[in-house]
Amino acid sequence: MRRLGQHWMVDTDAIRAMVNALELCEGDVIVEIGPGKGALTLPLVKRCQGLGCMVIAIEKDKNLIKILRNTIEINRSKVELIEGDALKIIPQVISHYKLSLEAARGRQTASYKLVGNIPYYITGRLLRLITESKKPPALAVLTIQRDVAERLTATPPRMNLLAAAVQYAAQPEIIMHLTPGSFYPSPKVRSSIMKITDIRAPDKEAAGAYYRFIKAAFAQPRKQLAHCLAKMYGRENVLKTFSRLGMPPTVRAHELNLSQLESLSRALGG
Repeated sequence: MRRLGQHWMVDTDAIRAMVNALELCEGDVIVEIGPGKGALTLPLVKRCQGLGCMVIAIEKDKNLIKILRNTIEINRSKVELIEGDALKIIPQVISHYKLSLEAARGRQTASYKLVGNIPYYITGRLLRLITESKKPPALAVLTIQRDVAERLTATPPRMNLLAAAVQYAAQPEIIMHLTPGSFYPSPKVRSSIMKITDIRAPDKEAAGAYYRFIKAAFAQPRKQLAHCLAKMYGRENVLKTFSRLGMPPTVRAHELNLSQLESLSRALGG
C-alpha cells in the first residue's frame, strides 16, 4: 500500500547499489529516511553487522512503524527506529548523538551518512537541509526524480540555478538510473540514485552573497549575463569585471562553470 507519496523499492540491484554507495566503515551511523517496510533497511543492517555500524531509521507512518518494529525484533539488530517527520527529526538526531563529520575526524564520535528512497516532494527541502547544515553528513545516497538528478549534476552549457546552488556546497553524482518497475506501485516519472559527497558548510555570509548572485544570474537564462546582473551590481561595474576576468560580455549564465560563477560573484563583491 502506498502512503505519504511513497513508492516502495523492489529492485534488488538498486538496493545493493545504494548500500554499496554508502561506503560503510566501522562505527558509521546511518540515518535512513523513510524505511517503509524495510526493503533497504534489512540489507543495510546485514551489511552493518560486521562493522559495528548503527542504523537510525526515521519513519512517519505509524502503521509501518509497527511492521518495522516486528521485523527489527526478529533480526535483533543494532537499529533505532524513530517515528516522525525526517526533516524535523534529523537535526535532533544529529544533536542527540553529537554527530558531525568534524567530530568524526577528531574521533569523538562516528561520522553519519544519510540514505533513503525518499518521497519526491521533500527533495528540495532535504537538499537544503543537507547543504545548509552546520554539521553535514559525510555523504548522502538518495533516490530522486531523474530530471532533477540531471539538473543537479549539470555542467556548461547546461548549467542552471539548482546545479549552481547545490554544487557550491557539495558534489552530486548519478550512480544509477532506475525504471518505474524498480518501485511498487510504479511511479509515473523516472528516477535515479544520487550520491552526494564532499558536503561542506560554507561561510554563511559568503554563501548568502553567492546565492543572491546566482539567483540574479539565472533569473533570465536566455539573456546575456551582463544584462541579468546590471540591476544588482551596475552595468558599468559588471562589464569592467567581465573584462578583468576575461569573460566576453555576451556570455550567458548557463555557459559558465561553478568556478567561474564563484569568481564572478566574489569579483562583483557578491
